[in-house]
Amino acid sequence: MDTVLLVEDNKVFGKLTCNAMEELGLEVAWVRDFHEAAALIERCDNEIFLALLDLDLLDVSQEDLVDLTAAAGIPSIVFADDLDAELRASLSTRHVIDYVLKEGRRDVRHVVSLVHRIRANRDISVLIVDDSAISSRHLRKLLAMQQYCLVEAEDGVEALAVMERHDEIRMVITDYQMPRMDGFELIARLRERYARDELAIIGLSAQEDRTLAAKLLKQGANDFIPKPFIPEEFFWRVTQNVERIERIRALAEAKEELSAAERRATRASAFKSEFLA
Repeated sequence: MDTVLLVEDNKVFGKLTCNAMEELGLEVAWVRDFHEAAALIERCDNEIFLALLDLDLLDVSQEDLVDLTAAAGIPSIVFADDLDAELRASLSTRHVIDYVLKEGRRDVRHVVSLVHRIRANRDISVLIVDDSAISSRHLRKLLAMQQYCLVEAEDGVEALAVMERHDEIRMVITDYQMPRMDGFELIARLRERYARDELAIIGLSAQEDRTLAAKLLKQGANDFIPKPFIPEEFFWRVTQNVERIERIRALAEAKEELSAAERRATRASAFKSEFLA
């Protein structure tokens, strides 16, 4: 069973969070301070897939708590009574997926939604297409925090070959400027085979061309993110596109099940009529 590390000294918020995680079928390791968290991570860090961190603990600085889980390679969702711009900027450079303000049950539901999303990401494959090793490494780090299965290609030509071998890929994140085949042509080639509701494509570029986003969207991209971007925006753009694909697929499957049920009912009715004739 997956284990979530909860570091929280507020009994009410901690209990609400524990109950919510257990309803998802998760085991919760709840500790109340930094030292208990450090000891637990040392004993069983390989069993922890995600940490929920209260940044308002009295026994340690906010950055030290996040650094503790980051050093163990554990992605974190953090919550606090207040998150100012300076703190958000500091956390954006660390192993943090998202930030939540502690204001009540609604925020617990938000944490539950995030955790559910991260668990579901394990079944979703994403192709990163970028000829820059630095940029590719940054994308890989961000997506790995959210538990996606990752595949990589250095340009459009290689990306098309990868897609032939990996039919499970549901999202392509591609840079615009690349050798041999750029992102513009890659998107066009992918759209010849995959509809927008089958494969999500997000274009990236550092070019200061105000028309580029429109061009890539018209070419078939689902979304466009200019470089440099902040991780928080990147996470939510990716999540929104993945969830759109999932909703459409779920709707299609529901329609197929309904059609199958209607066909079975029609056959049963025809058999009954024939039997009674």
